[in-house]
Amino acid sequence: MKTAPGLLAFSLSLAVTALLLGGALPHPAVTPFPQGEFPAPTLLSPQEGETVASFGPDLTWRNPPGAAQVHLQVIPSSRDGPGVDILLGSAATSFRIPPPPEWYGLLPDMTYTWRVRTAEAAGPLAADDPIWGPWAERTFRTPAVSSASISLVAPPSGAVVATRTPELQWRSDRRDLYYYEVQVSKDPEFGAGLLGPWAPVIWQVVHGGLAQPPNTYRVPAPAPLDDNSPYYWRVRPRVQGDGKPVGWSFTLPFYVVVAAGRPAPTPAAAPPPPPGKIAFTSSRDGNPEVYVMKGDGSQQTRITDSEAADLFHAWSPDGSRIAFTSNRTGQYEIYVMNADGSGQVQLTTGGLGVSRPVWSPDGSRIAFWAFADDFPNTEIYVMRADGAGATRLTHHPAADIVPTWSPDGARIAFASRRDGDAEIYVMNSDGSGQRALTRNSADDTQPAWSPRGAHIAFVSDRDGNPEVYVMSADGSGQARLTDSPYTDEDPRWSPDGRKLLYRCTTRVCIVPVEGGLSRAITGYQDGNPTWSPDGVKIAYECGSNLCVVNADGSRRTHLTQHVFHDWDPVWSPR
Repeated sequence: MKTAPGLLAFSLSLAVTALLLGGALPHPAVTPFPQGEFPAPTLLSPQEGETVASFGPDLTWRNPPGAAQVHLQVIPSSRDGPGVDILLGSAATSFRIPPPPEWYGLLPDMTYTWRVRTAEAAGPLAADDPIWGPWAERTFRTPAVSSASISLVAPPSGAVVATRTPELQWRSDRRDLYYYEVQVSKDPEFGAGLLGPWAPVIWQVVHGGLAQPPNTYRVPAPAPLDDNSPYYWRVRPRVQGDGKPVGWSFTLPFYVVVAAGRPAPTPAAAPPPPPGKIAFTSSRDGNPEVYVMKGDGSQQTRITDSEAADLFHAWSPDGSRIAFTSNRTGQYEIYVMNADGSGQVQLTTGGLGVSRPVWSPDGSRIAFWAFADDFPNTEIYVMRADGAGATRLTHHPAADIVPTWSPDGARIAFASRRDGDAEIYVMNSDGSGQRALTRNSADDTQPAWSPRGAHIAFVSDRDGNPEVYVMSADGSGQARLTDSPYTDEDPRWSPDGRKLLYRCTTRVCIVPVEGGLSRAITGYQDGNPTWSPDGVKIAYECGSNLCVVNADGSRRTHLTQHVFHDWDPVWSPR
């Protein structure tokens, strides 16, 4: 990062020789004192490795007897960023690093080395004078930051700008944030999506405190944006050195329309939202809660409200109820509620550590897997939709997990390690007739019935890495559908049974069941897709938010846009 060069003058009760705002701070050449001739100071606070509370910490130390002047340095990790190098003209025992906006010196989430040495001489000394005593040295770390306080102000979402060098402006509720990264691109995934390298990304570091107006960035005239084009922009705090980059703010689109006589684009009439609603989990209120929204992202409503984690939600087949898992009693149990969140009832008891509930096709029963009496073994259970008649269906010392109902409700497919590795099994819905559908030395997991019940998709690493396979419901005709050197998993059938969604490493991909090439329909850091009931749309996790895209990969749109985590979208059946 380039920083403002030169010296910074500010008022102190001490005589300050220099406070440097340059980049790397070299260690001055020092001739070591003879051992024991003059002791090092004793550093008091902050403690070694302590994370300080602000960007203006107080440094304190105790000088050895006879010390007449002090030399202080504060050096950023890897010499990356501004630092402090001060010759104090007295035997000072503390120094407060000026916080913003007095001085934009310390960067977020970074380790700094601070060190102090003293000398007996009363007159001014150069930094390389051999009379200086030895250094006393410690490290501290600055506070971490996030994009939670950042709001994008202008241009607002969907605005049309009449210049190819627009000014972008944002607001932050934190006055101590001053360095930002800004991205602008035609690609809503900023180079990681379907447009990829064909949509270059402007990536600029901005000193928000010095920009005029503050917290702004203007696209430079030598590199203007394209006319009659859509663009996307986002912002995040700048973190460098040994700090970890933080998530971006939400993304906003705008349009550049400059040419004389060319009308601004008229937004097309919004298509009707897809049928059904989407349930999802969000941490926006401080802990995981279940929310619902319409298929276009509107009317986002929290329907659980507890201090515990409420998650793993599942719609009933008629869309009138939602089963979910919560640890509000101290143990994870299954609950059910109406689709608006009313009428919440606990269905399981006993603290078995239950998993995600799975409704039977007629909505009369719920399957789940949980720890059995011979903990830590997991077994599959079924109960009525009111929680009565809970029955253990599997009895084996190996793990039995991920039950999934056949469309007619007569059978349940599941994964089990009873043969030493994971295989796909099937049983009648009362637990009888258990038999293996796959048998090999690899792991076969994640069974998913086709809509008509004739086939089962699953994941296997029998060819060296996890791929998506399909077989007949009796286990015959096992065939691989995907072929990549990475991980392909989590298959989801389209409502018409002709395609499978799956997660291809960090993207969402789609493959025809009857043969054909698979292709990615989202950018990176995406997953956990869910089909709309009509098969026209796909909702999925896009980073820490939720997005929706047409089944052909076109018209990607954010459903949620904020810095908190939204995940696990599940579309209602109708």
